[in-house]
Amino acid sequence: MTESDDGPRLRVALVLDRFEGGPARAALTAALALDPETYTHTVITGARGGLDAWAEESGVRVVRAPGQSALAEAIGAGAYDVVHTHGGTAGRFAAARV
Repeated sequence: MTESDDGPRLRVALVLDRFEGGPARAALTAALALDPETYTHTVITGARGGLDAWAEESGVRVVRAPGQSALAEAIGAGAYDVVHTHGGTAGRFAAARV
């Protein structure tokens, strides 16, 4: 966990194959809905997509991790407390692997 003024914050990763379409919009909306005093959040995605500008404008951290190995490495490096996947089999595999 990371620290805030009020104590530790949970680290949440939102994992997607691509950063466009309905699942990506749902993940970004969820990230923006999280209380920043309680959570830190990162979107991990394999490819750029149509929501990059919205994420940047909103201050959401986006990590590019194309492929299962890169995805597993990104998840492991972030030491996340919660990994929420929209990445299908690859996302579940990577989350389980770390």
